[in-house]
Amino acid sequence: MASRGRIAGWLIATALIVAGVAAYLFLTSASSENAAPPPETTSPEPAGGPPPAPPPPPSVTPRERPSPSPGVPVGRPAPITSRFDEVDDALQELIAGNVAFNTPERMQFHESRTIALIASAQLDPSTLSQELRQRIGGNDPVAVQRVQIAPLMETQLVGAPAFEIAALTPTRQPVSRAEPTEWRWTVRATETGRHTLNLTIIAVVTVDNERFPRSLNVLNRDIDVYITAPQRVAMFLSGNWQWLLGTIFIPVAVWFWTNRRKQYRKRK
Repeated sequence: MASRGRIAGWLIATALIVAGVAAYLFLTSASSENAAPPPETTSPEPAGGPPPAPPPPPSVTPRERPSPSPGVPVGRPAPITSRFDEVDDALQELIAGNVAFNTPERMQFHESRTIALIASAQLDPSTLSQELRQRIGGNDPVAVQRVQIAPLMETQLVGAPAFEIAALTPTRQPVSRAEPTEWRWTVRATETGRHTLNLTIIAVVTVDNERFPRSLNVLNRDIDVYITAPQRVAMFLSGNWQWLLGTIFIPVAVWFWTNRRKQYRKRK
């Protein structure tokens, strides 16, 4: 009986402890739900009023593009008549002058010659021709042509495939009033017969603030390229050496060796 009473006492004590813990937890959860939310914190305003507003971004003023021609508002394309007028004005600024150039009438096959052109706004045709002769020498005929002269000019010499042409001076050069301006090329004949060299004279003019090449004249000169007899033989041999070797040289060599061998046997 004593043991039963002791067990009952332990059970009653355990039940009381569990009930106390449950009551404590219930009261704690209820107090946390009824608690007031924390007050909102605001940054204190500085003394003297609200903070200054940030400075506005710097204003960018767009650059105005120049009008392509007088009297035309910016942003609108120039009328077609104004563009023609601008080209005509650029060409009217050119001045009259002369160019002299040598033109060989005949060249030997694979021969190289020097061809030069000089331009001047002041020298007369006779003086300019003598100036070219002093510079290049030789006996080639010298031709003089009246052309318009620009402060910036370009020349082109073409004659392919009959001629191999190498420029010795810049193709585009500034032109001086006081001294002649020279262009020079080396020309090598690579085909026989009558062939043409084309020399183009170009002025570089400014239109709408840009530079453009303007062709002034094209000078055509025919040159007879001849070939000598030794050159013909050399060309034939170089192009047919295999045929000659198989049909002439080898049979002749075999015949000569066979005859020599027969003569040698007879002597024995």
